[in-house]
Amino acid sequence: MRTIATSKPTRHAAGFRSINDGGAYRVVWLDQIDGEPVSARDKVATTNPKQTRERIRRLEKMARDQEPRVVWVESKNSYQLHVKIDGRTQRVGLSEKDYDLAVQKVPRKMIEMGWAEDLEARATLSQVLGNYLAKRAHRPSAKSRESCVSNFLRFFTGDKPVASFTRADQTEWENHRSDCKRSTQNADIRVFNAAMAQAVKDGLISAVPVKWEAAPEPEIDRLVISKDDWALISEFAATLYDGSDNTGRLSDLEIYLHMVRVTGGRKSFYQDLRWDRVDFERNVINFAVVGESYTTKRRPLVPISADLLPILQRAFDEREGSELVLWQRRDFSNMMRSLRLAMSRSKNDRLRELSPVLHSHAFRRSFVTWCVGQGFSPWVIGKITGSSTQIIEKKYAVFRPDHALDLVNKV
Repeated sequence: MRTIATSKPTRHAAGFRSINDGGAYRVVWLDQIDGEPVSARDKVATTNPKQTRERIRRLEKMARDQEPRVVWVESKNSYQLHVKIDGRTQRVGLSEKDYDLAVQKVPRKMIEMGWAEDLEARATLSQVLGNYLAKRAHRPSAKSRESCVSNFLRFFTGDKPVASFTRADQTEWENHRSDCKRSTQNADIRVFNAAMAQAVKDGLISAVPVKWEAAPEPEIDRLVISKDDWALISEFAATLYDGSDNTGRLSDLEIYLHMVRVTGGRKSFYQDLRWDRVDFERNVINFAVVGESYTTKRRPLVPISADLLPILQRAFDEREGSELVLWQRRDFSNMMRSLRLAMSRSKNDRLRELSPVLHSHAFRRSFVTWCVGQGFSPWVIGKITGSSTQIIEKKYAVFRPDHALDLVNKV
């Protein structure tokens, strides 16, 4: 093992100890040069162990001072990076108000300022995925992203360098997940690609590794509810134990069914909808959360239909001080599970037939399919539902033979 003499430890110092060196006491610590561990010996010799311990204390403080620190600066209303170089503290802004996000920026900022060697080859999967989750912690579907990330880290080692990923890794992953549906595998691929793109954006890596490619999903018979079915389900919801027929007040399920019937939104649109975003004067609903920005799955501004207006006015009169439109705050998964269970026990044949396959996304798909069948443009439908034209045509609109009836009759 190489031994070097130096006057002060570097920020790589990993611990100190005292040795008897030819009758004098010296301090030795483990260091790292070019990735190789070496033993660094202090040039200062002392006459007794007590003086050596004091020297160790000073060297440890020096090592701590050289560690980069993330510091909140009140005057800047954001975090800064503080690094001590040649006895002087250097400061640079991180442009972040969230501590975890500020810490994520430290490695790249150190490289940009010339205070550290390029860590490009050492950016690991766990670092990149951790950065991705931190950026999306407060967005919808956070739990599904966390589950996917956990699966990645269990299968690939967390310290696997991102730069080493190839198409063979994707094949290996797909073989591992071969028992999952193709849509689930494609969801994994989207998370992987999004995490890498986020890492480039945040400066953790300078280039995206080989992009994973999604495979086409097989065509399936996607559930589309008829308007008669929807009316039947809404009437049935009113008869449930917490429905308006029993309590005299509209339940969360009833309000949701009426709203999604004419707005076609995702369930997340309604979960946090407050009455201050329902404008009865202008007859519009603003599904956007104040103070939050949306890059995907946008929150639209939707007009209130003539059928929905009396429902919302009744729910507003019955709110009893609640700021939320869905006042019961029921978990959507449990709410739909309870509805399916109740439908499976119904005496109505059609309700029992729908019970195993009914889910919240079927309402959104049905709304989009009805709109397409009426001849409305995907652009307008996308503005109402918060989706792009491509997603409307690819994911939600389901072709039905009756859509083309006018066409074939005219040809």
